[in-house]
Amino acid sequence: MILKNYILQYKNALEEKSENVLFGKINEGNSLINEKGDYYDFLKIADGLRAGTIDLWRYKDIDKNQYMITNNANWICIGQIDYIPLMLKKDSNEVYIYNEFMEKDKQWQIISKFNEFITDYVFGEKYCMIVPNVNEDQWYQFIKNLKLWSKNCGDK
Repeated sequence: MILKNYILQYKNALEEKSENVLFGKINEGNSLINEKGDYYDFLKIADGLRAGTIDLWRYKDIDKNQYMITNNANWICIGQIDYIPLMLKKDSNEVYIYNEFMEKDKQWQIISKFNEFITDYVFGEKYCMIVPNVNEDQWYQFIKNLKLWSKNCGDK
């Protein structure tokens, strides 16, 4: 329930901003999801979101966004960061960035476990570690100004 309260806190703050459609949207949860796991629990709270350059697919859009995966048994594409796929490794619950344009041994970059990805990277101070040019990024400015975390990018 901690993650749910955390997400709802951001959702409420976002809804107070009239210009929010420009930089972020957190969808209503989908109570019809039957799958188990942290990712699906998230979709029950927030059925997809746009957080600056991070997009997490809605449940109904997951299947049509699996075209780049050759091993569907182990991976699921859950969204994108600036059009670079975000992948969830099903057996370990780890989120990866997959960039097919990088050298073969550098295409997969682990970010974190799923729940930490949500709290630390989508809504937290580590957003700046995966999104370039955060100083001009409206989502980063929004989450930084909420002051729900202690440091800003570049702070020591």
